[in-house]
Amino acid sequence: MSLNRRKKTAISTLCLGVLVYIVVQVTYFQQEFSPLKVLASAESEAHRLLKFITHYHYQCDNSLYTGNSSAWRICVDTTIGINADSNITKLSYSLGAEWDFSFEDILSRNLSFQQFIFLHKSVPPLLNKINGTHIYKTIIVPNDPADFGRNSFDTQTLNNVMDNLHHDKIDILKIESLFDMTESHELLFYLVKDKILSKVKQLHILIDIDKIDDDYLYHWYRTLYIVFHEGGFRLYHTGASDPLCLQVTMMESCRYYLSFVHNPGPSVPVLFPPSIDGSYDFEEERILDYVEDKSQECDEPYPFPNSESSRFDLCGFLLRRTSHRKCKIFIFRSAYLNLQPNPEFGKCEIISFVPKRDPSSSIPKFIVIKQ
Repeated sequence: MSLNRRKKTAISTLCLGVLVYIVVQVTYFQQEFSPLKVLASAESEAHRLLKFITHYHYQCDNSLYTGNSSAWRICVDTTIGINADSNITKLSYSLGAEWDFSFEDILSRNLSFQQFIFLHKSVPPLLNKINGTHIYKTIIVPNDPADFGRNSFDTQTLNNVMDNLHHDKIDILKIESLFDMTESHELLFYLVKDKILSKVKQLHILIDIDKIDDDYLYHWYRTLYIVFHEGGFRLYHTGASDPLCLQVTMMESCRYYLSFVHNPGPSVPVLFPPSIDGSYDFEEERILDYVEDKSQECDEPYPFPNSESSRFDLCGFLLRRTSHRKCKIFIFRSAYLNLQPNPEFGKCEIISFVPKRDPSSSIPKFIVIKQ
């Protein structure tokens, strides 16, 4: 009886030890390889943050440069940019607009925006001359649940402002300055957590780095990380107060002007930002691990059917994968090639591109032939 009891005790102790070991290992790997882990030094934090804000996630084909001291760009491409049609009502929020109002002027003159500008300083006379502006003197603060006075006489959260103005969407949100600039990343953080950014189409923010502080840099990196992964915003432009601010990891006395567009959808290619520490070796390993091994795709060469003596091969794996559904095979040739249909292609449509020779033009033109 005592022997069985000892066996049960030993087995229970062993199982408990294995469970503790698994929990410790899982916790270690989550902390060690987490993209949000705290790095060892302020220089490492600066390097990671700089990697993040200088790698674009989305390519905006058409944008308006706001000029002067600010370096934001307003995306106006046809896919996901701001519609330039003056008959469409468009709304923008500008938090803490400073002495250069070229951004607000462009929204008014070129894009016919109704602008709501929130200032914690005195109102400059120049702002009153811009058409379609509504100016409010108030202090915008983060919607931190621990701050019980966040919606008081002289402070408001953006959540409260939108409720009072009865706005359920914002085409452009620009965050330039706050009463306390150390809260700028917190404001953006809670805008993501409260789902306010889901109502915004385009986001423009200013990151002001006066000195290298590892805690401040980490919190900005964490905020931008969740802006991408949880808020669904894609960086398409980064400007700086000085070109050197984009080239070195020591970021003292630098201002960064970041422009984001809301998630363009699965049909538009998006580049993911660097993860972990953003080092070259890690990023190279991550990309090589992501890219498929091309040698495994063409393990079964298949001769492409044609009536000419020349031939080229397609991957048999590709044909088997597409034989049960519709697909398109594009062929670029220097001369016309008569292709013979084959049942193995299933429902695939073969489209050939043959260059059209035009001596009067330097731009190549193609003749499209469907078979």
